Amino acid sequence: MLEGLFRKNRFIYVICLISVLLVITGFKGINRQAKQSQTKTQEAIINDQINEVNKHLKLHPTDHMAYQKRGKLYRQIKDYKKALHDLNKAISLADYDHYYADRANIRRKTGDIKGAIDDLSIAIEKSHGSAKYLNNRGCLYIKLNEYKKAKNDFLEAFDKSWGSDCSVMFNLAQTYELLGDREKALKNYHKASRIFSSDYLPEQARNKMKARLAGDWNSYKNWEESRYAKEVVYHGDKIYTEEDAD
Repeated sequence: MLEGLFRKNRFIYVICLISVLLVITGFKGINRQAKQSQTKTQEAIINDQINEVNKHLKLHPTDHMAYQKRGKLYRQIKDYKKALHDLNKAISLADYDHYYADRANIRRKTGDIKGAIDDLSIAIEKSHGSAKYLNNRGCLYIKLNEYKKAKNDFLEAFDKSWGSDCSVMFNLAQTYELLGDREKALKNYHKASRIFSSDYLPEQARNKMKARLAGDWNSYKNWEESRYAKEVVYHGDKIYTEEDAD
């Protein structure tokens, strides 16, 4: 009798387990389809916007702002070839610093780090030393393991931003850490943590900063890139800088 009861309970347990697994699998499938649908919807909206710009450019073929706008739209759907073409056209029509910065971001996305640095260098010169451009060029120097150049850019960006941007302080702290100077690294992690905009730092960056302030130098070994926080925009449940919002 006990044996039969045990078998019956085991059978019921297996059926329940299978039911739960089917429900979980179903939810995952629904979530995946929802995300795919959302992505398609966003891409469709962007394509509609591109079509509107196309119509405008037929009537105004020398409108540099339209080329810049379309280039940024192409970047959002990861069509970097067309995005780069449009930014090249915008720059040929108007020599603005933010056009070079936009093109630098496209080149960064395609892995052309040196080309991105060249464009940001032009943007920095034209803007008389924008803290945002200096910070973002410093991040690119890190990718090339040119830590001293990165440090100089972050230090200058710190001066230009009056020491008010947590991204600059956090990146400077990371750079000192890479250079082996933990004392200066810790000092700048402390500074970054006290700036109210540190909430804008990516989650991994905040976790790394907390770990260092707690004396943990063994975790979070990777560079956690933090773009300039004063240009933040919201996208879903995450915070990005203007350049990264695609």
